[in-house]
Amino acid sequence: MYIVHIASEFAPFAKVGGLGDALLGLTKAFQKNNHQVQVLLPKYAFLDYEKLGAAPYQPGVLTATYHNVNLFFIETPHCFEESTIYTGDDRDAPRFISFTKYALKFLLSQNKKIDILHLHDWHSAIAAPLIKLKLNNLTPGAVALNIHNLCYQGECEKELVKEFPFETPNLLKEGINYADAVIFVSPNYSKEVLTEEYACGLLQTLKKNEKKLYGVLNGIDHEMWDPEIDPALALNYSNKDSLNKIIHAKQKNKELTQEELQLKKTKAPLVTCITRLVHQKGPELIEKGLLFALEKGAQCVLLGSSPDKDMQGHFENLAEKYKDNTNIHFHFKFNDKLSRLLYAASDFIVMPSQFEPCGITQLIALRYGSIPIVRKTGGLKDTVFDLDDPDIPTDLKNGFLFTGYSSKDFNQAIYRALNAYKDQSTHTLIKQGMDRDYSWKKSALQYQDVYEKIL
Repeated sequence: MYIVHIASEFAPFAKVGGLGDALLGLTKAFQKNNHQVQVLLPKYAFLDYEKLGAAPYQPGVLTATYHNVNLFFIETPHCFEESTIYTGDDRDAPRFISFTKYALKFLLSQNKKIDILHLHDWHSAIAAPLIKLKLNNLTPGAVALNIHNLCYQGECEKELVKEFPFETPNLLKEGINYADAVIFVSPNYSKEVLTEEYACGLLQTLKKNEKKLYGVLNGIDHEMWDPEIDPALALNYSNKDSLNKIIHAKQKNKELTQEELQLKKTKAPLVTCITRLVHQKGPELIEKGLLFALEKGAQCVLLGSSPDKDMQGHFENLAEKYKDNTNIHFHFKFNDKLSRLLYAASDFIVMPSQFEPCGITQLIALRYGSIPIVRKTGGLKDTVFDLDDPDIPTDLKNGFLFTGYSSKDFNQAIYRALNAYKDQSTHTLIKQGMDRDYSWKKSALQYQDVYEKIL
């Protein structure tokens, strides 16, 4: 198949959240399955095109190859001169509408028959109505729209979409209405969005289009996240090693973490949180949960920051309050090397999310033998299976879940986890988490099924 993706992010060089990682993983997997894959991105001013090995392709378009995936950077006059991907204000909608139109114009100039035009989030969703209402002459075999997070919808001025018969200018909503398939990033999230609580105001639209909704779980890139070869670790290990060898390696990584972050040398369980401190991730639960774990004798590390000044200030005050405590550390500047070390060193990683379309943190944690303590929502429910759940087969169990969005429920899950650590019943969870395959291999085949269906 000839598949073209239009998106705002592509990891690692144009990335804010999970969308960039997902697109890299998915396109690499399709490339390995011998499909022809192209990714169209805005020509951002902040990118180092020389470093990417980009070359002029035609006026206004640069091309580069990354992991055998063909990338095209589309110049959109006066649109992407900022030093960030998103401005976070009312400039974003006109920027991405303009980019999408230029991207379609470029594809027309290629004069090639596209099997699947794959759009990502609201940023390129306008392409679906443009094509289906024949406001553009491109005729792909089918149009798929991936929704990585339903909360962001691209609401804009009516003036920007005056050529369309839209009542309310909401770019994501119209993408849902006109795409042939709407793919959410986990099976459970695709069901949750059909409820008032998770639909973000689009319940009627989603129900009307229910027949074309799909849920395909994101994967992680096993080459990028591999404790066997990760250079950030003090001692490497893999699921092929014995449990004793894995536990020994994780202990060595814990010792290096304690040394680097000036934490007390102890064999106490290490509970970490690697996240953006935003509303979705449950920052108030994170704070109470880490302090509860600390009180129960664990060591805790938070690696994350918030774009919200008040939230950031709140956590900085917390760090100041605990600055003399050698069992807790707050690290507000993202550091890839430290994040990798923490995945390897941690006994537990916490994710008390309000909602979580898929979640990648828990998948990386499992790969590195860290046990997730998560809320039973979205993709977390699809990937983490509770040690104490009698309905789950023993060999699938790999973590701890809680249901209600409350500190009481979260702390109870932490309490169960710390008790299981004491009696070593967490040991089997480590190996079981590492043995499951959460690579893109399986997910890519499921995407292929969706493509074939809509074609």
